[in-house]
Amino acid sequence: SKDGFVYIEYLGTDTPDYDRRWEEKLKAYAEGGITEAGGSHGKLVIIDARKQKLDDIAILHILAPALGLHNDNQETRNEGDAK
Repeated sequence: SKDGFVYIEYLGTDTPDYDRRWEEKLKAYAEGGITEAGGSHGKLVIIDARKQKLDDIAILHILAPALGLHNDNQETRNEGDAK
């Protein structure tokens, strides 16, 4: 986004009422210039755990690109792997 703000939404409840309220909130974000593609007032990152549980690594893979973090898909490195 132009202003560099990143908004993070974690969706964790899977009910019709929650889904309806989320759709309203998503529309309000878009109207305010905050979109997943990066709008005029910010980028929206959605972590959707309604249908499946997400571990720390999965969440990191979602957040890293939006936050400009280097993500080389390596979780850990053994001492023997170091050069």
